[in-house]
Amino acid sequence: AALIEGITKGTEELIAAQDVDYRYVYFNDAYRKAFEDLWQKPLQFGTNMLEALADWPEELEKAHALWRRAHAGETFTVTTVFGPTAATQRLFELRFHPVLDAAGQRIGAAHILRDITEQQRVQDSLRRSEAKYRTLFTAMGQGFCILEMLVDAAERVVDYRLVELNPAFEQHTGVRVEVAAGRTVREVLPGLEEHWFETYGKVARTGESIRFQAPADVMGRHFDVYAFRIGAPEQRRVAVLFSDVTDRRRAEQALRQNEAQLRRATEAGRVGLWEWQLDGDVTTWSDGMWAVYGRVPELGADPAPIFRESLHAEDR
Repeated sequence: AALIEGITKGTEELIAAQDVDYRYVYFNDAYRKAFEDLWQKPLQFGTNMLEALADWPEELEKAHALWRRAHAGETFTVTTVFGPTAATQRLFELRFHPVLDAAGQRIGAAHILRDITEQQRVQDSLRRSEAKYRTLFTAMGQGFCILEMLVDAAERVVDYRLVELNPAFEQHTGVRVEVAAGRTVREVLPGLEEHWFETYGKVARTGESIRFQAPADVMGRHFDVYAFRIGAPEQRRVAVLFSDVTDRRRAEQALRQNEAQLRRATEAGRVGLWEWQLDGDVTTWSDGMWAVYGRVPELGADPAPIFRESLHAEDR
């Protein structure tokens, strides 16, 4: 008896027993405190539940129905809300069972409760966050994936698994989500460059996020990437936001080539080019323009006065 008393006093679970007339014949300290906080009434041995909850008929009927099942010999678990007002209600998980004497006759019932209000609130919050995450995950234009690093005995990354992919993954990589999801990248993209494994492995190992641009020649694409560790370090997981910037890089390269060709053409033809920035009244000349005016290019010199001096007085 002393052992049982010690256990029930030490546990955070709420434990109570009633006789066949719904009088409390046992409860631990945790149960008494919870009962008095919830109902704002004292709980003593011999307190009759039917009388204690008489001020709240709906709550009484709910409690009475549950205890009645246990008194009838049923063992069951139920989750329900109890409390006199909406503001004070708590969510409980209740386990009921009958109490038998040495002869096997029912002499009452008992229940064990857990207040799971905060647990439920956390779960609800997580579900709402998950819903928001899923909406963003599905709607975002950037590619997104979660990778799980696979290492050898020396902790060197030898492959990584494509754990989760958003719909835009396919748009940016050309690889269908249903083909890639759950498989390793070496299965999906054999021949992928080693620098991808080294970079993501470092992020998983150190926890340091990184932004970079790099080619994936096996796909014929160039990517702008932001990678960061997600989850516990021992999970070796990396989240990746990325965009296919192949067309942009090609356009930039074409522009640079055009500029270089134009520069060579103007130099060969001794054509002068000038630019006048109106907002700052700044004028710049090409070397050919300096040559047209028979002047030697001067570092940092403003050619505007030279141009104005060449104009007829009436045109200045």
